[in-house]
Amino acid sequence: MERKLREWEREKLLSQETAATILAYEKQQHPAGKKARMPLLMIVGLVFFTLAVFSFIAANWQVMPPLLKSGLVLSLMWLFYGLGMASEKRGFGKPVLFRLIGLAMFGASLIVTAQAFHLSTSGAILPWAVFLAALFHYAIWRHNAFVVAAFIMGGVTLGMSVPAVTWLEWSLFTLAALIWLVVSREQLSLIFSWILVFGSGLKLWATPAYESPFWPVWTLFFLVMLLFVLQKEQRRMLMPLYPIFGAMTLLVYLAVRGETEGMLPDLSWIEAWGLAAAGAVVLGISLWKLRPVVWTSILGAVGLMLFDQSAILLAVTAEATALGYLVYAQKRGMVLAPGFVYFVLVQAVIYVIFAWGRLDMALFFLIGAVLLFALSGVAWWVNHRREEAVS
Repeated sequence: MERKLREWEREKLLSQETAATILAYEKQQHPAGKKARMPLLMIVGLVFFTLAVFSFIAANWQVMPPLLKSGLVLSLMWLFYGLGMASEKRGFGKPVLFRLIGLAMFGASLIVTAQAFHLSTSGAILPWAVFLAALFHYAIWRHNAFVVAAFIMGGVTLGMSVPAVTWLEWSLFTLAALIWLVVSREQLSLIFSWILVFGSGLKLWATPAYESPFWPVWTLFFLVMLLFVLQKEQRRMLMPLYPIFGAMTLLVYLAVRGETEGMLPDLSWIEAWGLAAAGAVVLGISLWKLRPVVWTSILGAVGLMLFDQSAILLAVTAEATALGYLVYAQKRGMVLAPGFVYFVLVQAVIYVIFAWGRLDMALFFLIGAVLLFALSGVAWWVNHRREEAVS
């Protein structure tokens, strides 16, 4: 209740005074600690009864007719949904737990029915069904447990379509993830749906279409444009994802280019220049309205830098962005831990690419420590000057 009131307050549906009055009234009507609880002996009895039922089913499973098998699992599914409804009305147990078990039974009923009638269980039909069912559960009951279930089944759906995915299947999944993203208002739901949309962009590698090594960058640029159709609060919660995924993408390209001898396949000067033009557009848009996303625009130059077989340009870019982000975060009072983690990862990748077998590891860590101490000294000096200016 308190979470929903805060959300309505942010959306200007309620005033702060009205929200406080509603919260005080609900606490008075439903004081903590007075929920109806099931007696302990009844809980123990239900546990033993459930074990006995499952033992009987398991012992006679092989000789049961197919219709009876499917009917039993479906009955268990509706039983748990009924328990969830009763627990919500009567105030005992955890309704979300019963509904999660019911969702699991839904998936089990599909498997049992397919096996009982000798239907194919290969492909992405099963995870697709559970993924959509989890989304419907979240739409009805608005609990983060269903967000996690939908995210897991969405990832399984993407993984099950290996090694190839049809355009129809890819389009339907992307549409479902985009709708979930656009209608989401809570942070966990937004983040998980955003990651699934990004994953669907990576899935383009498996489509029988144009082969490109830049699908992650194109997907990130598309997600930047998508910010304009989202609400202000949604943009605020999603923006931290862009530099994180941009940094990871840059590191992957650096590692691949550094470990590959010769020219990479599927590289195209036309696409590389198109990517650079898109990066310039993203840079302009970011400086105009979406400042935290500006780091993503650096990926527009990746297409041109991959033609450098020595990977020097990518290494310099990764190093410069790592140091630049630390300075940027320090000046704005942001958390420095992600920047330092990225800085250390950049040093590790550069070491593996350029210094493995040529440079002693102790020297590598010594260089990294010197750089970190130098950066810390610069940060201290900036803070000291700022405090002197304020005083």
